Amino acid sequence: MIRPEIPIEGDAVETLLALANSFLPSLDLPRLSAHSGITGSETRVGIAALAKARYQILIDQLPAATFMAWFENGRCELYVSSYIETLLGYTATEWSENPILWYQRLHPDDRQRWNEEFSRTVSSAEPFRGDYRFLARDGRIVWIHGEVKVLYDESGQPFMHGMGYDITELKHTEEDLRQSRDKEQRANRAKSEFLSRTSHELRTPLNLIMGFAEFLMESQLDPLDPKQKEYLQDIYTSGKHLLRLIDDVLDLARVEAGKMGLRLEKFSARAAIESVSTSIKAVAQKRKIHVDVAISPEIREVTLDQQKFKQILHNLLSNAVKFTESGGVVRIRVQPQDAHHFNLVIKDTGIGIKSEDLPRLFQDFQQLDSGSSRRYEGSGLGLALTKGLVELQGGTISVESQYGVGTTFLVVLPKEIVDDEPRCAFDANS
Repeated sequence: MIRPEIPIEGDAVETLLALANSFLPSLDLPRLSAHSGITGSETRVGIAALAKARYQILIDQLPAATFMAWFENGRCELYVSSYIETLLGYTATEWSENPILWYQRLHPDDRQRWNEEFSRTVSSAEPFRGDYRFLARDGRIVWIHGEVKVLYDESGQPFMHGMGYDITELKHTEEDLRQSRDKEQRANRAKSEFLSRTSHELRTPLNLIMGFAEFLMESQLDPLDPKQKEYLQDIYTSGKHLLRLIDDVLDLARVEAGKMGLRLEKFSARAAIESVSTSIKAVAQKRKIHVDVAISPEIREVTLDQQKFKQILHNLLSNAVKFTESGGVVRIRVQPQDAHHFNLVIKDTGIGIKSEDLPRLFQDFQQLDSGSSRRYEGSGLGLALTKGLVELQGGTISVESQYGVGTTFLVVLPKEIVDDEPRCAFDANS
């Protein structure tokens, strides 16, 4: 810790010593003055020796190796701090006696990169920074982050000053994370391919079953009794439910694989929202749930993927109605967030979500209402897919909930997407 207050005495030597002591308070320098019997030249020599000693102590205590290199009498001279022995096992004397030892211990696979990057530093005199592997005396590979500056002395002669510190543990951690990330990405791709293939295989026979059920219900050749019609209706309804589930699985697989693009168009946000809310109101009214819609007049036309926008809204509204008891309220609020984004808020007075369940909310195949006492249908795909569709269009989705009181979903979307490049909404790094 530097002492902020340094006594200023008339004696310049005392002031210099006080300043030195403020930087290294653990060592007490002798008090010197013009009246101590020591001559001026002796004082300067003494101060220089002490300054050098203090500087050496500072350098040796750093958890890094520092060095200086310069040319003198046609020969490259090198100074290296003692910490280099901790890093690579060679003493500072060994490095000084062999100025190219560092290059000999540089990993062969890193030499070409070093040559290219360091030559740019020499030619441009810009600071050099890089991570390189070195071979220690005991055979270890040590990653060192080095920083070098090219400086010039009073005569214009160049010299280099730099430092290096051990980042081996950091590199090992980065490699572990990379391998884990690659493994997760491979697993995600395998899962997506499996879901996609399986879903396609299920669609064909399911469409046939639904088609025959519909044909038999509408056929006039051999009229069915009410019980038979009820059975066929059950078959058709169940098939339709399975088909929606398969469509969700396929969509989720496409989004995760980064294969789902955007079909952008300019459309009326109000018309799209009212279209979806009208279809949901029919279901809500049967359960005596009031759906309240309020759209800011500032939200007019937007440029998004209209079908995916409607799917986002439909999923959130269906979820809100499903988890709201009879007599409850579901509110839709749409208002601008800023000049380029708008908020879509879905708020219900439903059962709410426990705080410990919130982290699992947007994970695929996660059904919070699970177990033998499960009351609500669902595959656990809806919110995972919704999140993917929101992020695919450059938006964000968040949730706030109080168990037993209700839940609020906030979707923030851009008013206009100018880039129709497909985006991968699921990132294995996040």
